[in-house]
Amino acid sequence: MEPGSGRLDAAPLDLPASAGPAGGATGDLAFVYDDGGDGERVIAYRRVRGRLPGPVALGGVEPGSWPDACALLTSRDLGAVAGGYRPLPHRRTVGALPLPKPASCDWIPPSDDGAVVSVSVVWVARSDAEARALFDAAVSADKTYGAYDPITEGPGFFTTMVSGGVEGAFGRTLVHVGPVIAEVVSTSARALRIVAPLVRDRMGAPGGGRPVPAGGWCQATDGSVAETPLVDDGVVYFNSHDDRLYAFDAATGRPRRIIAADVSLEAVADGLVYASGADNRLYAFDAATGRRRWSHQRTFSGSTVVMAGSVIAADSVEVVALDAATGRPRWRLPQLGGDTGLAVADNRLYAWGEDEVVALDPESGDVLWRRGARNARLVASGGALYVGDVGTAYALDPATGKARWTTPFRGPVTPVSVTPGTVYFTDEANRTYALDAGTGERQWSFLAKAVKSIGHEVAATRDLAYVAGPDERLHALDPASGARRWSRLLPGGPYTPLVIHGGVCYVGDGAGVLHAFDAATGVERWAFSLGATVQAGPVVTDGHVYVGGGNGILFGLRTTDGAAG
Repeated sequence: MEPGSGRLDAAPLDLPASAGPAGGATGDLAFVYDDGGDGERVIAYRRVRGRLPGPVALGGVEPGSWPDACALLTSRDLGAVAGGYRPLPHRRTVGALPLPKPASCDWIPPSDDGAVVSVSVVWVARSDAEARALFDAAVSADKTYGAYDPITEGPGFFTTMVSGGVEGAFGRTLVHVGPVIAEVVSTSARALRIVAPLVRDRMGAPGGGRPVPAGGWCQATDGSVAETPLVDDGVVYFNSHDDRLYAFDAATGRPRRIIAADVSLEAVADGLVYASGADNRLYAFDAATGRRRWSHQRTFSGSTVVMAGSVIAADSVEVVALDAATGRPRWRLPQLGGDTGLAVADNRLYAWGEDEVVALDPESGDVLWRRGARNARLVASGGALYVGDVGTAYALDPATGKARWTTPFRGPVTPVSVTPGTVYFTDEANRTYALDAGTGERQWSFLAKAVKSIGHEVAATRDLAYVAGPDERLHALDPASGARRWSRLLPGGPYTPLVIHGGVCYVGDGAGVLHAFDAATGVERWAFSLGATVQAGPVVTDGHVYVGGGNGILFGLRTTDGAAG
């Protein structure tokens, strides 16, 4: 621009969507830093004088043709979010001329804790094709670098979900209609889902969004869904990082209620929901009403199981059994050293920590036996306790705690899966070991060549052992020999546990895709892109697989075809 008049002296540059800030200028050259997908670079632009003489608006369109941002929503529209919203218009100068209409409009909620909704006209292009190219470039960049909502995506409509993102905004929807690109921003994903389609309607493009077969569902929250949901009696319970504990109908996704705030889900049983609070208390809520029944002070949150009419909670200080109905303590066991884990098998309770493994009577809390250990991990299955220790794997008799066999290792090992005749352990080098469950004899080991430091997941059935790890592949191995039966690419490695259900292996990868592989052949039955990293689940039950992601959405997908609604 000419510094004295503000007139454009050269055409505006259509920069790459990945372009960063200007790097400076000298003479007739301007430099821009670009960190696009094909590598980092600096682009030099040469000034061409006189191509667009006189005052013009951005995009070469006269300012009078820009829509009024405040007219793209009404207070009645926002009534679906909350009553009492009021507009706060903002005007700006484009090129050398002021816009006669507001280019952006903040809709202010009636209360301080309400969601602000902002609507802006960000660009009016010279043509529909130019606007479409700019929109497509922005969508491509957002898909590469951020989380998004795949369900509402459609022609000229795209929502980015950024928890704690720029200016504290959780969500942003870009709307492209004709030569106009508008942006809707809100601190609430729920509010954004309600109002962004209304902005699209007022811009002259009603409808849209991806047609999705019926049978599945999805629900947006205002924070990432990062904890595995629990399903009980037709209801799915889950946490979101918006500090709420939700209850949704497991079949339809219809919201039942918000159980509580500032708590993390621990267990659901016999009509009660148990959760740990940010205030270091364990809470019990009525599953039908969400009403609090009782709470109990604890030092830190930890493992929790429900059995024999008690809620048994462990932390780094003690194991305590609380009456499930009243929350009154029944018995206590002092700490076992470090964080304590719990397991239940054959009406016995087993606890372990850094120093020992103990068997407890769940009714009285009496110690049935105890055994020294070093940072033990335990799996109870098939009439035995399989323990991984520092330098040793062993099997214990559940009744006496005596070792049935021991197998030495060079470092710490962890039991991860048990099938009839075989128990699987892993070590810190991400190697998987198959041991004879009866004798402890090593049958085989498997190590995939690592390409990056990522997760290592193991699951097994009677027919196959499944290993996903740092080579970014999912392997199905013969349980007797360890020979590879099939292998499939898993970009970014496993981001979820492996779940084998109904002849299907479910796993989420680092690219934000949930895969459903045929467990016997490895053929991919379907794949579903969450639009963000897969952070919660999968949980499979009653014809649905439940999974949540960093975009704040919980999906209830059909197990038959992965469809959401």
